[in-house]
Amino acid sequence: MRFLGSQLFERIIYVLAVAGVLIGLYSIAQIANMSYRISQNPAQQFHESGEELDVEATTAPLARGLVAADVELRQLIRSRAQMVVAMGVSLVLIGLAWFGYDLMKGQRKKLSEQPEKSKEQRETSATT
Repeated sequence: MRFLGSQLFERIIYVLAVAGVLIGLYSIAQIANMSYRISQNPAQQFHESGEELDVEATTAPLARGLVAADVELRQLIRSRAQMVVAMGVSLVLIGLAWFGYDLMKGQRKKLSEQPEKSKEQRETSATT
């Protein structure tokens, strides 16, 4: 239990908290960026419009462009999902840091109460 009161443990908690916050901020920025890029993607706009694609009237360059846009759209959706997972990891890191801080605080409180108890025990044993 001495480890809970050490400076190494305090630094580990600090690193966990900072890493969690940084990963969280990066994830939020990337999720916002991916969402914007998804909304601007031609394939997404075509899907949202609900129009049917006339295969016979579609030119080859337009079809290739829509296929390329759809591939990019799928990649953006996958990347956004990965950033959501990273956001969850950041929340776990912050939670671990908080839990570690509570453990450290409890350990310090326990250590600060021990000298008072031993002093009281000495006074009690001296009177008997």
